[in-house]
Amino acid sequence: MKIATKPFSMRARRPGGALRVSCGLLLLIAAAAHAQDENKHPAIPSDDIEDHASLGRADSPRTAQDLARDADEKAAAIVTFAAVEPRKTVADLRARDGYLTEVLALAAYPYGKVFANNDPDSLGAADAQAWSARLDGPELSDTARLDLPLASPLPQYAIGLDVVVSAGAYADAIRRNIDRKAMNASVMQALAPGGLYVIADARAAAGPGDGAALCRTSEKQVRAEVESAGFTFVEAGNALSEAGDKHTASACQPTRGQAPDRFLLKFKKPASQPGTALPLK
Repeated sequence: MKIATKPFSMRARRPGGALRVSCGLLLLIAAAAHAQDENKHPAIPSDDIEDHASLGRADSPRTAQDLARDADEKAAAIVTFAAVEPRKTVADLRARDGYLTEVLALAAYPYGKVFANNDPDSLGAADAQAWSARLDGPELSDTARLDLPLASPLPQYAIGLDVVVSAGAYADAIRRNIDRKAMNASVMQALAPGGLYVIADARAAAGPGDGAALCRTSEKQVRAEVESAGFTFVEAGNALSEAGDKHTASACQPTRGQAPDRFLLKFKKPASQPGTALPLK
């Protein structure tokens, strides 16, 4: 995918050799800068979501540590299910150390935007340090950092979003007894009509309320609460399923190589729901 750029041009206000020479020099400089920029950001082979999630910006290769996490965390599968692609505006409700956030940003590149939130009361010291360090990299240059409580994870200016992704946030909200009605209302307000709300979480062994201490939750409970908030259920995905998980181990800090069984749910903000305007001041 090649980024279109406008050619540099400059009109002379009055005739004069010196000015024409200056314009020529500027054009040469602009052409050289453009060529250098094309070398820095070579075209990604296609608009395929998987290409963006795995290749991303050519000047920002993903780290070996992140690549090693892909087999367990399956970030590209979440991105694909959420239909994140170039130019999309996306929110990540629980960024943690930014691993998934970075994949979302790469998938939305170019011209996309990511709002990434971490509830300060739920962010561990190690994740906080890694998150701050990751934000300094060019991969997240189009990412806005948010530090808001999970009950109101998106600010009023985050409007018209295409996708909101909740990976682990819902189980965390249940475990900490967060007001999920307020959380889902915040997502509803931020999304554009027709926008997607995608939830990935560790599956609990039994019914509603079970597994909360293990950072797990019931697919049935999540679906009931989100639909009662006015969202329309679209589909469930099995890309994060793990048949070997007995649903009894903690999913708060999964052991490498022992990924928990997770469900994927996709909801849509009804087209009948109006978009939200910025408040007048």
